[in-house]
Amino acid sequence: MQNRERIIDIKALIRCIAEKWRLLLLAGVLVGAVLAGVKGYSRYKLYKLSQGQQETAAEETGSQKGKILNVMRVAETDREEYYVNSILGRINPHKEGKATADIIVSADANTATAAAPGGTAAQAAAVKPQNIANFYASTVLYRIDYTQVAAELGEEPELLGELVTATAGERDAAQISVAVIYPTPEGAKQILDAVLTQVRASREEARREYGDHDLLIANEASGVVVDLELYKWANNRAVEIMALINSQKTLGNNLSSSGSAHVAAVSQRDVVMTAVKLGAAGLLAGIVLAMILIAVHLLASGKVLSGREFNRHFGMKKIACVPGRKFTILKGPDKWAASIDSGYYTHPQRNVCLQVADAAIRAAVRPDAQIALVGDLPMEYLDKLAGEMNKSGAVSGLRTSYYAIPCMEQTPDGVDSIVNCDAAVIVARAEKSTYKGAEDVLDACALLGRDVIGSIVLM
Repeated sequence: MQNRERIIDIKALIRCIAEKWRLLLLAGVLVGAVLAGVKGYSRYKLYKLSQGQQETAAEETGSQKGKILNVMRVAETDREEYYVNSILGRINPHKEGKATADIIVSADANTATAAAPGGTAAQAAAVKPQNIANFYASTVLYRIDYTQVAAELGEEPELLGELVTATAGERDAAQISVAVIYPTPEGAKQILDAVLTQVRASREEARREYGDHDLLIANEASGVVVDLELYKWANNRAVEIMALINSQKTLGNNLSSSGSAHVAAVSQRDVVMTAVKLGAAGLLAGIVLAMILIAVHLLASGKVLSGREFNRHFGMKKIACVPGRKFTILKGPDKWAASIDSGYYTHPQRNVCLQVADAAIRAAVRPDAQIALVGDLPMEYLDKLAGEMNKSGAVSGLRTSYYAIPCMEQTPDGVDSIVNCDAAVIVARAEKSTYKGAEDVLDACALLGRDVIGSIVLM
């Protein structure tokens, strides 16, 4: 039975992306070259200007315009260092570690009224828990000491604060949801435990400030999630850096033309190191961007990613999952990429896979059966496979016959051919076939009353 809701096979998606490593590398090199070139050229111009204005640099240091330019350089350097050192930049958006918990506050109405003179018990009961919850939220956001947990994780304490968020519940103002992200779920849980320990320790201070109340930590959980918002974070940081570079360049040109600009001393080493750093960051950004675009294209177009995913989606029996002809001779990154989920292949060699498929089909139907090979692939794919399958049957000495039947553009002859065959086998090809096309083929076979006994998926 077909599973109407598609479940993405992450391993298959990774394999499809990894197989395009040359394209990923090209995208990374292009983006890295652009960033390195833009920044390197900017720094080179500063270097040339500094060489010609060394005698006046000391005088211009105290000028207001020179100070502005220096502030912009410092801001740019700070942003670049933050982007390089931030833990957020090390988190894989597809394997983000996340830990969450809810802080729930409740207070007795009489106690709340005593702490809020002039109000009714009902009013105080409505306001008081919210005020206490706000106290705990500010504790989570601003008063947590990360020194110990940072040492345990080998991180800088000041880098952990941005990994923790505290938001009020949508329906209950007296509930605070705390979330922690980290490259691993274990690390996220470790940080969350440190936060909750200090929240519990702050309870006495909250009681002195707001009166007696109950504090409940609930719904603690941790695991691995997909967080595509991290791509937006990386893009925003890159945009900020480029904006500072462009602003600095514009201001530097204006100050230079007015004869009153402050030009900081820039060495050749500064020029080279800046270009190398931005080139490396651009390489990574280009690869990540290309990965996102490839993944979006594959998913949006509804492409079949693997035999495992295809059979699971349609509840289809696996007759054969056939690797490409060159699978056994691939090397390096190509071999690594093609080997992802290769355990589902029927055999590493294509001809052996087809012999196994022929034997399996003969076991499912009578030996002299006529089998229709159907699918949403062009006829040249189906004709080629039919020829190979008939050759495999000839080797075995039996007379099972295989026929390639056009399904994307149905003809009266094609319909008659399917009807005259004893059974059908659906053929799909990874990254060529689509789930919509395969579904149409299955519907056509069902309409003609012809059973589809299983699938042959070409990788």
